[in-house]
Amino acid sequence: MSIKYLEIQLQGLDSGKTRKVRWKLRKHPTAQRFIKALVKNCLNKDNILEKNYCFHGWLPPRGAESVNSRNINFLCEELNKAVDHVNLYCQKNEIDYRIEEFFSPDLLNQDLLNRIHHHFETWVGQVWDPGILNEQADEKTKLAVKQLNYLCHEMESLLKSQRANEEGNYYASLFVAFKDVVREELHIEDYDHFEFWLPFGSLRLHYAQLGKTHIEAFYDDDDIVDHSNISGLRYLSGEFDISFISNSKGKKAKEKEYLRFREWMLLKGFDPDDKKLAIGYIIVADLVREDFGNLSDFEILEELFNYNQIKKITLRNRWGWPVHKKDIDKTN
Repeated sequence: MSIKYLEIQLQGLDSGKTRKVRWKLRKHPTAQRFIKALVKNCLNKDNILEKNYCFHGWLPPRGAESVNSRNINFLCEELNKAVDHVNLYCQKNEIDYRIEEFFSPDLLNQDLLNRIHHHFETWVGQVWDPGILNEQADEKTKLAVKQLNYLCHEMESLLKSQRANEEGNYYASLFVAFKDVVREELHIEDYDHFEFWLPFGSLRLHYAQLGKTHIEAFYDDDDIVDHSNISGLRYLSGEFDISFISNSKGKKAKEKEYLRFREWMLLKGFDPDDKKLAIGYIIVADLVREDFGNLSDFEILEELFNYNQIKKITLRNRWGWPVHKKDIDKTN
């Protein structure tokens, strides 16, 4: 299987317009294993894309009021519904547990989001250490618990994107995760490919486990998350994330930030030089900038904000011919 490009066809839900975006696959062995897992787990089976978890930090294009209805008000309302459902489930099943947090735009801050994320961790646990949510729970309750995590991260991204935008920057991501995947543990050689900084538009392995990475806990200033729920990437699933982080930080500012991160790691009892901690990200493909002409990072993201739906995923060979593809059903 000789795959060179991963292509995503995006679509604007309101406009119906489409745009194809390509990434060129990196040549290291982890990238090749990623493609095989993507085909096996996500493209060649009847798998459902987690559509309510795709577009993070997606702001309205200039001159438009909204790219979709998923603003802070909407997300707060949805998270309160999920909290109410979990609390009602506990009451009916005589589970001694209650979530007290309430969400509204004027009360929203990172500490509140850290607390709701901790509730999710308590309920679900880890892949290797399950929490209190059991298989007997009905599907609506399982979804409500999932929403504690999904909506928390979506709000975090939207707030970060809004703050970055005020400084002339952007902070947006695209998460391509599926409902039913098989996780494969990373190989020892995979740990050679972790990077701390993400180039604009880079496509990386999805964090196919629960909890937070060291970098996330650092930036979230999270003192609530349990030490055991801070962990680097352990699995490869074929799922992927794309980072559209456009910022004006210079080399010196980045070096200073990285030193702060190392100090935080030591303070928390982690060895920042331990390769097995999997600090950072494994990038498996790079954005094909030529498809956007001479547009800057900022201008590329302004263009992409016009699209808020994944319509199709296609894998192409070196000649551009499609080898695998998956049409994404609107109703998923």
